[in-house]
Amino acid sequence: MQLTTANAAPYLVARRLMHPDVIVDGDLMAIDTSRRNRNIKLRKRNGTGLFLKQVQSTDPADLAAIQREATCYRLPLERPVLAPLARIMPRYRHYDAVTRILTMDLIPDGESLYLHMRTARVMEPSQACSATRACPSSRSASATASASVRR
Repeated sequence: MQLTTANAAPYLVARRLMHPDVIVDGDLMAIDTSRRNRNIKLRKRNGTGLFLKQVQSTDPADLAAIQREATCYRLPLERPVLAPLARIMPRYRHYDAVTRILTMDLIPDGESLYLHMRTARVMEPSQACSATRACPSSRSASATASASVRR
């Protein structure tokens, strides 16, 4: 399945990640923000929604990368030592290994760090401080995270 703005909402409904009423009510806008990967934002009028990412490549390194990314988003929900990271990450919803689609919450008015740095060329100190405070600081947290990824 190739992810598109037309099939993203039905895909989510079929997996019970979105209620069909959202589509019927007309309170949903699908936006294609694809670059290297297929990226679809499904945004409600209030700014909330879901973000879907599908790797386009069949290169084994790219397939492994999307699986690692899905694991990265999932671990703060499963490992208490990593829970502080959830404050600075989009909430993980689902990863479909067959279609290679990662689904997470849409960050209202969010922007990719890559695009931000490309245009602004600077990270505000408050952004860096927020990221630093959310990161586990002890070596034991790093060891636990490494062990969790290997499982």
